Amino acid sequence: MAPRKRPSLDDQLNQKPAPPVEPAKVSTSVSVDTPTSTKAKARVGKKAVAGFFDVTTARQLKVLGAQQDRTTQSMLGEALNMLFERYGLPPSADESSNS
Repeated sequence: MAPRKRPSLDDQLNQKPAPPVEPAKVSTSVSVDTPTSTKAKARVGKKAVAGFFDVTTARQLKVLGAQQDRTTQSMLGEALNMLFERYGLPPSADESSNS
C-alpha cells in the first residue's frame, strides 16, 4: 500500500471555509424537580466550623478517633459541648452525627 500524499498548505489555505454551524437552542426553563443545591441533605441547616492546628494535634485527634471508633466530627461535637458547659452555655453540638 503506497503512502498517501499529504495535502499541501496552499491547497488547505485555498479551500472554501465550511458554512458556520448554528448553535443549538438551549431551553432556559428550569424543571420543578431540579435540585437548587448540591449540598448533602445531612448538611442542610448546618455550618462548617474549622481551625488550623499543628500536625501533632491533628494526629492525636485521628489516633484517638480510631481508638474510640468515633469520627473526628463526633469528638469535636463532644469537645464543643464541654466548652459550652464550662462557660455556662447549653450544649448544642450534635455528637451523634457521623459517630
